Amino acid sequence: MINSGNINQTSANKSMTTNETKDNNKQTTKMSSSEGHKETNLVAASYESTVKSQEEKKLDSYTVDLEKVKAMKEETDLRMLELFKDTTLKTSLKQLGGVRGILEKLRNGEKVTLEIEFTAEDVEQAKIDVAEGGYWSAEETSSRLVDFAKALSGGDPEKAAMLKDSFVEAFKEIEEMFGGELPELSYETYDLTMSKFDAWETDGE
Repeated sequence: MINSGNINQTSANKSMTTNETKDNNKQTTKMSSSEGHKETNLVAASYESTVKSQEEKKLDSYTVDLEKVKAMKEETDLRMLELFKDTTLKTSLKQLGGVRGILEKLRNGEKVTLEIEFTAEDVEQAKIDVAEGGYWSAEETSSRLVDFAKALSGGDPEKAAMLKDSFVEAFKEIEEMFGGELPELSYETYDLTMSKFDAWETDGE
């Protein structure tokens, strides 16, 4: 005869065993999940560190050569000044009547035969050109020179001083070519140009 008490006890033991197994499985699953997260985090951290290291190496390889930048800037400024000085010389020569290339040839040391005939129309046109508002008037010529200087420098007021010095050098060369003295128109142009350079340098205008 089967003892009912033993059956109940056996059933209870099986139930406990089953529950314990389930609990153990849950704990194992939790541990596995936790360990999996840790491994994932470690991999992610390692990847992030590698990427960061690579980016730092790239930055190191693209370091700005400040000395080279400075040298290039100085060379650019020098070319700008040379171009402006040359333009100033040519403009001044033309304003002084060198539109036919006579003064330019003298500047270059070329031999010039002065066989020039001026018609009445030439004289009248010259008067118009140098009169107030005319193309070669002091106001118009000075404005063109400073506007050209601004265009060369990108309008940077910090470059106004060096460009003004270049203009002064060019003007002195013109004076020497004419024996140290120029027509009044040239000095009016000089004064207006210097004034406009000063305004640009101090007020940015």
